[in-house]
Amino acid sequence: MKPSTKFILFCSLLVTLTCVVMAWLAYSSISNTLVAKVLDRFRERSTNRMLSIDNMLHYNLVNTQVIAGDPLFCTPAPPAQKVAARLISYRNLFKIYLSISYFSNDGVLLADTSGLGIGQPVDPQSPPGKHWPQVLDGTFTHGAGHSRLLNADLIYVTRPVICPDEPKLRGAIVARINIWRLHALFPIAASGSESVAVHIDLFDDEGLLLYSNHHRTGIMKVFSDSQMTPEGKNIEVLANEDQIVSVARSMGTMDFKGSNWLLRFSVAREAAREEARILGLRIAITSLFIIAAATVLAYFFARRFVRPMMHHDPPK
Repeated sequence: MKPSTKFILFCSLLVTLTCVVMAWLAYSSISNTLVAKVLDRFRERSTNRMLSIDNMLHYNLVNTQVIAGDPLFCTPAPPAQKVAARLISYRNLFKIYLSISYFSNDGVLLADTSGLGIGQPVDPQSPPGKHWPQVLDGTFTHGAGHSRLLNADLIYVTRPVICPDEPKLRGAIVARINIWRLHALFPIAASGSESVAVHIDLFDDEGLLLYSNHHRTGIMKVFSDSQMTPEGKNIEVLANEDQIVSVARSMGTMDFKGSNWLLRFSVAREAAREEARILGLRIAITSLFIIAAATVLAYFFARRFVRPMMHHDPPK
């Protein structure tokens, strides 16, 4: 093989190896940076969104406590019509509740803003019905479920009616909020604001899926711990070969201790690295042009300098 040809091949190989190494280092660095940015953004978004949910629950617990503290409920044998009228006035005041109910100690519905189910016991399949003793002692304050009476998916907020001069509870107030008000805390991203498809799922403490932007048919269905967080129940952030995940848990706000609900943000890792792949493709194309240009320059350099040197006669 001629020296000039060897020189051309050597230069081309050197430039090719340099371009490959630089392209790989650039792709790896950018890919890792993108994953880190996604994790940081997920952690911030999930924490802020969970705080919004806690604020919503706290706001409605305060409202329900105000209703339960109304002096009317502590008067001797208040008329049902007067109680219903008072509940309706609170519903009109807060403008958020689908219905507000007043139950006796034994769970019998005494008054309701909708006028439905009066005299009937609390639905045993509803969150208050499942936890009625805890409703009365104040340890159960909220839950989500389907109301057969109203035929709607609801968030239930409860507070016991406690009269200062009576050792025995009078009953409990149950306020119901349509689940779509919870969904409204998750605004739909504007076109182009998300470069990748982010999956958002909200579960309550019993595994009930309250909101999902990708699994609509699963909303208000119960999922196991492994289905909620297949990566591990106690994880906060995760970036494995398949996906990037951030999990936020309710921490409460002010005197609200929290809901034990779980908010999960996830995205396919390959989708998150799509930007890096596009940039890697551009680097590869640029490298091809550099290699071609280097080969042409090496060819002309070999013809201009190397070949004449090989044919130059040494002095006698």
